[in-house]
Amino acid sequence: YQRRVRAAVVSTQSTGSSGINAEYGGGTLMLALVLPYHGSVEEGQVWHAQRDPLPIKGESFEEQLSSLVVDILEPLGFELNLATKVPYLCTGDLHARYYSLSDCLLSLNVKPLCSSELEG
Repeated sequence: YQRRVRAAVVSTQSTGSSGINAEYGGGTLMLALVLPYHGSVEEGQVWHAQRDPLPIKGESFEEQLSSLVVDILEPLGFELNLATKVPYLCTGDLHARYYSLSDCLLSLNVKPLCSSELEG
């Protein structure tokens, strides 16, 4: 996942697309993720393990948010600007009409890349 995310940042910074300013190397990324995170995907009524799950540590919302920022986003060149917890409503099943999950909404600054990262 790290190579794919960083490649996308390099691509947008070198072309200036997607709101990333290539001249100054900055930009903002808005990211939402349901926490606590579980590395599985629902397909019909069957749950499957993800092929490439995020290495998020911790059990609680707060522990996983900290791990997401410190262990994943900061090493990829993102800097946390703002984080908030909002409800995420998803469709229900036979047991409930809907479910309310905890969603973290992040505003991240994209750190400028050095010229060697832009070239390769």
